[in-house]
Amino acid sequence: MNRNTTFPYNSRPLCKRRRASLLSCFLVPTIFVLANLSPGRAAELGNERIYSAFLFNFIGFLTWPQQETFSEFKIGVWKASDGFQIIADDLNQKTSKGKKIKLLRLAGETVGPDLQIVFIDDPDTNSLQPVLSATRLFPVVFISRFREHLALGADIAIYPEAGKMRFEINADLLQNRKIQASSQLLKLAKIHKREL
Repeated sequence: MNRNTTFPYNSRPLCKRRRASLLSCFLVPTIFVLANLSPGRAAELGNERIYSAFLFNFIGFLTWPQQETFSEFKIGVWKASDGFQIIADDLNQKTSKGKKIKLLRLAGETVGPDLQIVFIDDPDTNSLQPVLSATRLFPVVFISRFREHLALGADIAIYPEAGKMRFEINADLLQNRKIQASSQLLKLAKIHKREL
């Protein structure tokens, strides 16, 4: 299947044909629907709710080293906007892979390896660049609302394009971090190619 081809909305026959896990049968259609939301519909639902849904679903499609030892999935928000509380209310009540999700507002400009995801909620690149450089081998996924952060070293970007909400993955960086993205996620994503 071509990377730019989307999954059919009715994925039930696909799940039966490939004998995919029950988790994949629910998550793939959810990511497909989220990735095809128009900006108008996204605004209607509230961008923060869209981002929280993406963050929640990405946990199901990614595998971290020593994931079985985590007591919870920790998501730090870099320079949180006013919508932080909406995302926190959505995610702090959820579990994924049998573990609670905990959203934290990051204080200062440091990121430790005890987080699984850092959500970049600020367009500033000056303070972000050194953090991404210093943590390039940490098993932490950096997910940004801004596509231009991919060139700086973010792993995933969620952004509006051509009237839809899209996401793009820097698969090479995830691999360097020893984080595995499922084949379903990679098929749905636009793959970012870093310029040399």
